[in-house]
Amino acid sequence: MRPELRRAWLLLLSWSLLAAVAGAEEAPTPQANGFIETAYAFATRHPDGAIAGNFYLRDHDTFMLNAAMLRLSQAPPADRNGTGFTLVALAGREAGLVRAAGLDLGEHADITQAFGTVAFSHAGVQVSAGKMATMLGNEVIESVSNPNLSLGSQFVYVENFTDTGVDLAWAGAHGWSARARLVNGWDVVTDNNGRKTVFGKLGWSDATRSIAVLGYTGRELPDSVGGQRNGAELLASASLGKIAATLQVDAGREEALDASWSAAGLWLRTPLCPRLDLALRGDVLDDAIGARTSGALGFPTLARQTLVGATATLVIHAVPGALIRPELRWDHSDLPVFNGHTEQWTAALGMALTF
Repeated sequence: MRPELRRAWLLLLSWSLLAAVAGAEEAPTPQANGFIETAYAFATRHPDGAIAGNFYLRDHDTFMLNAAMLRLSQAPPADRNGTGFTLVALAGREAGLVRAAGLDLGEHADITQAFGTVAFSHAGVQVSAGKMATMLGNEVIESVSNPNLSLGSQFVYVENFTDTGVDLAWAGAHGWSARARLVNGWDVVTDNNGRKTVFGKLGWSDATRSIAVLGYTGRELPDSVGGQRNGAELLASASLGKIAATLQVDAGREEALDASWSAAGLWLRTPLCPRLDLALRGDVLDDAIGARTSGALGFPTLARQTLVGATATLVIHAVPGALIRPELRWDHSDLPVFNGHTEQWTAALGMALTF
């Protein structure tokens, strides 16, 4: 038997044995939830009606169906061994932007997550397999779960969106946790080369603080190009009185391209009055040879670029089940990438209904 087939059979056999050991007692009832979000954006620079550098809010002076998401999930039991699952279906503008290669449900539809979990509760261990959201970053695919309406440069340029593979998570005593993941690669359901990618995470948290160190290594480009992509991330959060603060720092390198990049972001959120919060984000991305931003999202072809952004968002919960977010965003580059200018202002308004 070929080595790669032998490894695949061993992986499938191991998963089957884990499911059998976990037992099959009566499972909790699955839970369903989701949201529908629309948004409008107006930018000061908009060649051909496109807002350069913006991810979800891509169209100038246009009402957009950003997303309609449905999540069906069942958490593993907390007091005994058992199983669980997560299935997330996404439709709308956002789905095509985060879609992984090898799973094509159309331009505006995607299954962002579909995985099963076997939990060994007394050991604090969970093993999951399937398509999962990335371990990296503070911001997530589901826009209603983010502090701001728009997404920062770290989510867009220096992180992957989803992984397809196997995940091992451990939750220990005194707030310690660890996670390891073996996957096909960044945003691919069908592997595009002969190597796998490994992610790792070590974290600690208590009631008001958390800190985690993450890292990854793997070949992300086709075999004809080759080369490892390596990176690391620091993610820390703290409650400072009424202010919730999160810091994210990233660094990465692509060996085949002799490319490197680094980024940092800071998020602050504070209540202004009942049902009204203010969310602030500041971020910077140094793309040393343009490997992450050149030709992307309306940017021209570049040899390098440094991006700086600042975003202020009002988070309004005036009606139960409704999320209204007016936002003002400023983007700056050290090059004239915004229709011949170095800066761009974007005003946007998003409304989401959650269920």
